Amino acid sequence: MKHILEILMAVILAAAAVSCRSLAEEEGYAVFRITEGSVAEQTKSRVSDFAELPLDPALYKLTLKYLKTGENVFEAGLETWDSSRKLTPGQYSAYLSCGDSEAEGPAAAWFEGAADLNIEPGKLSETTIEVTLGSSIVKIAATPAFEAYYPQRSFFVSTPGNAQGFLWEGTPIFVNRQFSVGGTLFTGDGRSFELSAKTFKGEPSTCYTVTFDVTNVGSVTVEITFDDTPQTVDLGQVDINPHPDE
Repeated sequence: MKHILEILMAVILAAAAVSCRSLAEEEGYAVFRITEGSVAEQTKSRVSDFAELPLDPALYKLTLKYLKTGENVFEAGLETWDSSRKLTPGQYSAYLSCGDSEAEGPAAAWFEGAADLNIEPGKLSETTIEVTLGSSIVKIAATPAFEAYYPQRSFFVSTPGNAQGFLWEGTPIFVNRQFSVGGTLFTGDGRSFELSAKTFKGEPSTCYTVTFDVTNVGSVTVEITFDDTPQTVDLGQVDINPHPDE
């Protein structure tokens, strides 16, 4: 009888060991790395062309979602992620964010990145997340002809969240998608004209250069080019030729 009990105990212990080993093999693991993404422009640009990309994991929030249930299984700082954390096998989406997504202005860059990953039993998924700018970027330029008509000028960029706007001082302005551009133009003989704000819609991680031009001497219009699309703005019934006697 004692011999039978010993055999039964051995079988139970062996089954338990197999069960524990099987359970461990049914789970997977993940590790995350950050890499610099790109910004869409007329020529391909890097994030670092516009803002310094933070590489410190402590500055990023990681959200990991299990796609089968839609549950966020992790929402905390990236630096707290433990690669030994066990994950149920399946498809996941990882999202990183850094900075204030509501902030706008010349120094208000924020960053985001996302990647999908597949967790397999007993395996480590090494996932690289490409991080880029979450906001749109606005720059303002003027053609030589425009600068000749208006040797002095001031432009502002405003948004629904910042109606007062930001003065253009040659530094890229970060905005959350929609923005307006307006300003004051000064001719060579001291006259000034208000340029009514024109509204545009941008996309994340995209740099837009709003270019101002005048097309004809004595014209009452200004041509604004946005995203390769020109628009005409009427300045009113005024003569904008700063040298009418020429």
